[in-house]
Amino acid sequence: MEQCSRRLGPDPCSLDASAQAILRGLPALSRPALGIDSESMDDAPWSELSPAGAVPISEVTEEEVVRVSPNARLREVVEALVGANIGAVVVGDEAKIMGIISERDIVHALGAGVGLDAVSAMDVAHTNLIWCDVTATVAEVAAEMMEQYVRHVLVEQDGSLVGIVSARDLLGVYAAADVEVE
Repeated sequence: MEQCSRRLGPDPCSLDASAQAILRGLPALSRPALGIDSESMDDAPWSELSPAGAVPISEVTEEEVVRVSPNARLREVVEALVGANIGAVVVGDEAKIMGIISERDIVHALGAGVGLDAVSAMDVAHTNLIWCDVTATVAEVAAEMMEQYVRHVLVEQDGSLVGIVSARDLLGVYAAADVEVE
């Protein structure tokens, strides 16, 4: 896949001892645990390009990227997600993107007993960021999401973040292509 790449972010921020203990206990899903391996991905039914899969990711990408400070409390992250009616926020600013937090990350933290005011955004943010170029197709990004087992991909153009695309966004493209016009 030429239009998507895996970029590693900075090392995770150091957490206080209680946050480390809580977050260490969070279960981690993996493709092998779900019976999915990299070789089977190449033979997957979605690997062939359909008309919906040929849609440029630029046509699906949300243009506004909501950002939170690395020091923002988890409560502020929740408020940003709810206020913008979105599923993920970027941690950092225009100059430096440090991570991403999704609704799922918040649920995992809360399930582990972390209070909304107890940890910062960087305490729960993923720093292993998955990017794609704005010229990538829906099929390319969908395949990368499956390969990396992520639900959000950062979209860049000329080295700058221009949006985030979610698995739900891609599902909408495929669903719309299957709807018959009467």
